[in-house]
Amino acid sequence: MNKMKTLGLILPLTLALTLSACAAPTPATSPATKPAVVSTQAPATSTQTVLNTQPATQPQTAPTATKAEAGSSASALKLLQTIWAAYPESDQFPAAGGDPSEANSTMKGPGAFSLEDPAMADSILGLPQSAGADIADAASLMHMMNANTFTAGAFRVKDPAKVKDLAEQLQANIQKRQWMCGFPEQLIILSVGDIAISAFGHSEIIETFKTQVLDAFGEAKVLVEEPIR
Repeated sequence: MNKMKTLGLILPLTLALTLSACAAPTPATSPATKPAVVSTQAPATSTQTVLNTQPATQPQTAPTATKAEAGSSASALKLLQTIWAAYPESDQFPAAGGDPSEANSTMKGPGAFSLEDPAMADSILGLPQSAGADIADAASLMHMMNANTFTAGAFRVKDPAKVKDLAEQLQANIQKRQWMCGFPEQLIILSVGDIAISAFGHSEIIETFKTQVLDAFGEAKVLVEEPIR
């Protein structure tokens, strides 16, 4: 009988501890504010004048961003981060970026993409393996659930005169791919200064991406816009 009573006490206690562990942590409460003490004594009279030697604080004005500011000096990663940061919340999707390495892979938006493995860049972003030598740095942004729903690659070329040539190479290489796990609907390639941006995926997502690029960068140009064949 004593054992039954002991078991009857242990089970409810265990359940209570389990449920309390699942509860969300509550933020630490601020210490109670002590009431101010009002002095009833008259202030002492002083003939000394106290001068405030600290300069007056000037209100800080946030810098005004313009479309022309984000031009060719930005890295490929910075460009994609700027685009993604401006996305309306209603148009955002589960996003990942970077290459598969531990150093660059991220599940928080765009990530840097190393070109040390040309075959990997070709497989994931559609970058021709022969084009890697002309690129200074690269970055990617992808739909986390399915890369064919949306994949974007940004490539900063060493010679700005070769942006259009890179766009043509990307177009030809992406269009000849054999697709698995879904078929992307639309391809778009844009330029922003010395950076070429390619993106393929569902038409609505591609259209939103194009709008964000054009809104963010005054020098952005659409070089290719066509259905995936």
